[in-house]
Amino acid sequence: QYDEDGSYVPPLPDSAENPDREDKESEEVEESPELHQFREVSEVRFPGEVGPLGGHRLCKIQCIRGHWVGPLCAMNEHEQDEHGQLKFEPLYKRCVVDHIPPHLLLSYKNVSVTLGWDLPHGHTLQARCRDLGLYKLLGESKVLCSNGLWAPKMPSCVPTTLLTNYSDDSPPSIRIKVGVGSAAYEPSGVLAVLPTSTIHLDCMYPRRRGSPEWTWTGWFRQYLTGWSAVPEEKASRYRLTIKDIQNQDSGTYTCASPRGLTNSIVIVVAVSQCAALTEPNPPLSLRLEGIKLGQRALYRCPLGYMLQGTANATCLASGNWSSPTPTCHPIQCPPLFLEDPHLSLVELNTSAWGRAVFRCAWGYRLSGPPGLECEPNGHWSGPIPRCRAIQCPQPLVPINGRIDGTSGLTTFGQRRYAVGALVTFSCTEGHLLVGEASIVCTETGFWSHPPPFCK
Repeated sequence: QYDEDGSYVPPLPDSAENPDREDKESEEVEESPELHQFREVSEVRFPGEVGPLGGHRLCKIQCIRGHWVGPLCAMNEHEQDEHGQLKFEPLYKRCVVDHIPPHLLLSYKNVSVTLGWDLPHGHTLQARCRDLGLYKLLGESKVLCSNGLWAPKMPSCVPTTLLTNYSDDSPPSIRIKVGVGSAAYEPSGVLAVLPTSTIHLDCMYPRRRGSPEWTWTGWFRQYLTGWSAVPEEKASRYRLTIKDIQNQDSGTYTCASPRGLTNSIVIVVAVSQCAALTEPNPPLSLRLEGIKLGQRALYRCPLGYMLQGTANATCLASGNWSSPTPTCHPIQCPPLFLEDPHLSLVELNTSAWGRAVFRCAWGYRLSGPPGLECEPNGHWSGPIPRCRAIQCPQPLVPINGRIDGTSGLTTFGQRRYAVGALVTFSCTEGHLLVGEASIVCTETGFWSHPPPFCK
């Protein structure tokens, strides 16, 4: 808008033009009593349908620091705590890996899963057998955490013919050979293969019992099958060969024994390249085969160090390495507990090639080696020695003489004398003592002087 002189004047805000309008809007925005009351609510309870059967439970959500947290549902509407309040529990529980069937490998986002792991609700574990082809996976390869339970239940691994001495009740083993190119076992249990590779799948079955049969899911082409021509293999290896493998060769390859028992290998043809690996910090060393699918990174620690993690990582079809970079930790031998009260340590170094040197209290000698070495495998080179009391034998009583007194006498099934024991001699009347009248038991286990004699 413009003033009377034709100069531009910026428009005034609505509140300046119409002050009454702002008052009206503020009145409209003013919170209702219900909203004001809702801001002070810390808990809301409601009936809920829980579980696959829609069971009815009392549930609640709580306002904590401005955010709703929950839901929590009553464990049992008839069960109360010591204050007479209902007991509530989280609606979705985490799953704990408290059992892993033999030969089964579990992973989560390419990280190996061990006993004691817990997984949030809705997350999935990958499962496969330890040696692809030697064990057959019985069950699903993916296990979902569903409110504290695994769904479906954990799969298991069934041994095949190579492990059961070719039992007729076992599915056939499948051995995999990469003739040209490279391949990698994926966490999901499939075999990822680089294009143009050559793969041999050997179905292990005694030829004298009949011939197994290979089938496959793809329609791309037919494959050469038959008993191996190698003399030492032709009695047990029924082979399927895939030459110059292409994307269309991806699929499931199944071997069936004459009795109808089957084992399968799933092949996925993939082109992938993993991230380049930098040279690790010493003392860890790396030998890299390459960064293409199936190629490996081989890690090593020098003597005196223990490798923590996985020594070999494989480039997977996902473009990720199968395991993170491991670390080297100095090997330490376990602490030494001295049960013998007379034994003490003069020197102790629990690192590899370190030493433990022992000594005994006065009057005792070591029984065993005076020192141990911490070996590179983390074990001490021998057992802890013990201390044995040093003893002198019973001295000879001189003819026509006697032992008048002793101190420090120790009895060990026979008369023996501890270090420091004093023995005194005398002769009968009419005889003269020749030699020392008193002798002492020394730390060498011998008397300080030979016994005297009487003449």
